Amino acid sequence: MVYKRVNMAEMVISRNEDILAIYGLGSCLGLTIHDPTRAVGAMAHVMLPTNLTGITNSKPGKYVDTAIDEMINGMKRYGCEQENMVAKMCGGSRMFKTSKDDAECIGAKNIKLATKILKQRGIPVAARDVGGDFGRIVEFDVKTGQMYIKTVSGDRKVI
Repeated sequence: MVYKRVNMAEMVISRNEDILAIYGLGSCLGLTIHDPTRAVGAMAHVMLPTNLTGITNSKPGKYVDTAIDEMINGMKRYGCEQENMVAKMCGGSRMFKTSKDDAECIGAKNIKLATKILKQRGIPVAARDVGGDFGRIVEFDVKTGQMYIKTVSGDRKVI
């Protein structure tokens, strides 16, 4: 088993018995797509919903919209079929009280767009642990598709 860290704005595609991990997940979204028939998974540590700068970014994992399509296409290169893919997400916390409206925070925007794009692509969201005002540590078991989540307060859950 190999642990692979997924840093902010990165995306990793792996297979078999690898564990993909995000440490310090706050308003960013930890997004996974898994194909249980091939034991292939992808994890992205997305920061923002979309690239509004117009500049082509060499890090598709930075944005929700580019990360999802890159994850799907990358998994297809491993022989996965889109109809077998299932997504999970966590994070999207409201880490800073800069807005009166929770829907205005970047975390909520990431969650909303990811949910919309996954639905458009026909990929069901099997589980989610999103929102709140706290950070998370996330580990994704590529073989099983399970996501292990630990909050900064010490709470643990598996989705």
